[in-house]
Amino acid sequence: MKYLILATICLTILTAGVHAMIVTLSLDELVENSELIVTARVINIETLEKTAENARLFADLPDEIGLVNNQFEIKEFFKGTLPNDEKLTIRTQTGFEDATSFTKESNYLLFLKKHEGRYIVVNAPQGCWPIEENGKFSGMGHDSTMEQVKAAIK
Repeated sequence: MKYLILATICLTILTAGVHAMIVTLSLDELVENSELIVTARVINIETLEKTAENARLFADLPDEIGLVNNQFEIKEFFKGTLPNDEKLTIRTQTGFEDATSFTKESNYLLFLKKHEGRYIVVNAPQGCWPIEENGKFSGMGHDSTMEQVKAAIK
C-alpha cells in the first residue's frame, strides 16, 4: 500500500510537470496572435544590471532571472509597421528553460505582440525563428517556408 501511494504521488508530480510545457500554436494561430511580423537582424544585446534606477524591473522576478534588451534592425515588414524613428527592442528574460535568446548579428523571423508598451515574442520561444545562411528557418520554424508564412498572413 505504501508503494502504491508513493507511485501515485510520483505520477502526479510528473504529470503536473507536463502541463507546464509550452503549447505549440499552429502557423495560423501564431500569425493571428501577432501584431507585428518582421525579419530583422540583431544589432545589439545589452544585459540589464540590477541597479537602484531599474530595481522596479526586477521587483517581481526571482533572483536567478535576468533581463536583456535585444535591439534589431528591421529588414522587412510582413504584418504591421513601426513609426519611422522607432527602434525595435525586445526585452527577454534569462535563467530558465525555454527562455527566448538571440545572437548578435543573426537574422530572425519574429512574431510579436505588444505587452505593457513593448513588443514581446508570441508564445516564446515559438515566435522567434532563426534564419540560417541558406535562408531556411531553424528553431521552431524548421519545417516552414517563407511562402507558407506569407500565405498565412493574407
